[in-house]
Amino acid sequence: MEVIIVLIIVAVVGYLIYQSLPNTKFQKAQNLFNSKDYVQAIDILNTIFDKHNDAPAKLAECKLNLGKRASTKSEKVKFFNEVTEIRKRISKSESIAKLDHIEANALFEIAKIQYEETNGDIDKLNQNIKFIDTANKKGFESDFSSLKEKHFYDLASSHFKKATDKEKSNKYPDAIQVYKKAIECSEKSSNNSVKHNSIARIEICNLKQMSLEYN
Repeated sequence: MEVIIVLIIVAVVGYLIYQSLPNTKFQKAQNLFNSKDYVQAIDILNTIFDKHNDAPAKLAECKLNLGKRASTKSEKVKFFNEVTEIRKRISKSESIAKLDHIEANALFEIAKIQYEETNGDIDKLNQNIKFIDTANKKGFESDFSSLKEKHFYDLASSHFKKATDKEKSNKYPDAIQVYKKAIECSEKSSNNSVKHNSIARIEICNLKQMSLEYN
């Protein structure tokens, strides 16, 4: 009888030890992740964050997916920002390498949301371009490049509108400078109509300015 009790105790202790192993916990978190139960997976991954090389990246992936399925932009940005904060907690280079691609995905999602909120505003567009330029783009280089091109397309249109307003106010030298900015931005995108129209408007502004000077 005593032998049986000892064997039961050993079995229970062994089971508890097994359940507490980082690999066991990570597999449990992976199963929860596969079931899209990201919140419970996050709870487990936080307990083995420094004990399993794959835990930080999987934690980031959980938060990334929570962000993608969030219903509001503010919620999305909150989760995506949490992904970018994970890097600060990592002490192992192996874990950082596994995180790069997921972090870049989160940064791309943030950049997309910020772009959607620019509404053609020149300052906001330029600010988001700076964000894109400094972002980790690992694995998302072409996505960031395409998004950046959209910014320049919008900038070309916004500068053109600003230039026409100055032209209407008879501020021809100022209008010419802004038309040149429109051309510069159009050359970094596929906004060819703005480029051609800006070139034509510059010539017209030059003629109008000459007319004023002669009069």
